[in-house]
Amino acid sequence: MLVCICALTLCGTADALGVPFPGNWEQHPEWIGGPAKQGPSPIPGRQAFYQPQSGELADVGQNSAFNDDEADKVVQSLSEISRNESGVPQPEFQRILITTYFPHPDSYLADNLIRLRNGEQPRPVWDLKGIKGDVRSFYSSQLSPGEGSNKSGTNVMIYEKWTPTKLIRAERRRIDSAGAILAELETQQPVDRKVGEKFGMPAGLAGQTTRFCYVVYAASGFVTAGSQIIVVWAGPANSETNSETILRLLLGSGKEAN
Repeated sequence: MLVCICALTLCGTADALGVPFPGNWEQHPEWIGGPAKQGPSPIPGRQAFYQPQSGELADVGQNSAFNDDEADKVVQSLSEISRNESGVPQPEFQRILITTYFPHPDSYLADNLIRLRNGEQPRPVWDLKGIKGDVRSFYSSQLSPGEGSNKSGTNVMIYEKWTPTKLIRAERRRIDSAGAILAELETQQPVDRKVGEKFGMPAGLAGQTTRFCYVVYAASGFVTAGSQIIVVWAGPANSETNSETILRLLLGSGKEAN
């Protein structure tokens, strides 16, 4: 079954693109918010969709139009690999995902402050009460299990703990007059069964690594101003969905990207 997650419902324009993801999807406007947002805070032009059978999450929206130079800078940023606080190589794309699309909930950050005041270490996000059913926080936990802290004298440094990930691609595509940006990474640690249960995720995710995709599609290219659709997808790495298949869905059936 194909469900058209249609940008027409997001932006109200007649020339909007449909995103025909296969499967049965639920719409969740209450899941959309800026960094560290929690609860109903819908943003115009963005919508969240969830497939409860597979645990896949799709965030679909419109961009205020990257120009040609900006598109190159976005790809450059997505391609960067730097060393994190533990000295381990880490994709910049991972930081972008957790900052922009999969932030830890406000209640987790507030709980950590209380624990630090009491001289306790922050706990993993999945140990937070009331976390069941919080799909976005589940995917946040696969990028980062939560915060950590180091104490030096009277000073306490809080830092993000990071899950090992592998950058699959970060590139720009040109398809006839259209343009696209593709980024994709996968975690290197499988989903723990108990963690999945705490979030109420489908049992089939246990033992699977997780894939994150980011696709920007500009029907008129990045040279001229026009509608640009952004799709952020998260799901099991054994899914047939990846940044390439998302782009093909945006392009339309039978049209290949170069």
